[in-house]
Amino acid sequence: MLSIDFFYHNAIHKTSFHKLKSNHLFLSTKREPRNHKKTAVLLVLLIALAALTWKLSTWLTPQQLQQALQQTGGWAPVLYIGLFVLLPAFFFPVAVLALAGGLLFGLWWGSVYTFIGAVLNCAMMFLLARYVGRSQVQRLVEQKLSPQWQRRLQMADGKEGFLLLIILRLIPAVPYNLINYTFGLTGISFSSYLLASAIGIIPGTFAFINICLLYTSDAADDKARV
Repeated sequence: MLSIDFFYHNAIHKTSFHKLKSNHLFLSTKREPRNHKKTAVLLVLLIALAALTWKLSTWLTPQQLQQALQQTGGWAPVLYIGLFVLLPAFFFPVAVLALAGGLLFGLWWGSVYTFIGAVLNCAMMFLLARYVGRSQVQRLVEQKLSPQWQRRLQMADGKEGFLLLIILRLIPAVPYNLINYTFGLTGISFSSYLLASAIGIIPGTFAFINICLLYTSDAADDKARV
């Protein structure tokens, strides 16, 4: 299997590491006075939401989510998009959401609603990393990524960062959630990040939902024959 390094070096061959101006891996942050009470409340809330999301991910199937949304009638598209905006921020599997959307809305509208939810989620996670939980996200990224990739992502601004983000969006092996948070720590502008994310998400969304629908359809046919 081709490695991520292969895609990186072929698409961004002009990036040079001598441009690094500091030993810090991402954008520097100034220490600001903190309201410890508000920080503690926010931390407890985030932990509770993360625990709830993890619990949901252990037993909720795409079919169950589809049935639950179906019962909401005309509100189903709005609720589906809302779930796609919020749940991936706590590392809920996006595959479960996307397949549920495909099963409920079909290939075309499932792809449209998934795209809208995914773009809004990308924006939210980027802004959370950049302006709200930068230090927490930075610790997470430093645990998940090798020093080599951390140095590369420090260069993720301008044209190089734009192309790198599109490529990463197209590689299924790269965690969707981690990309969102990581690029919030880089120097890429919000508008460039959002545009590159949208471009990279479109083909993957359509292909994934299409493949999943074909697989579930074939599985249903096999079950009916038994």
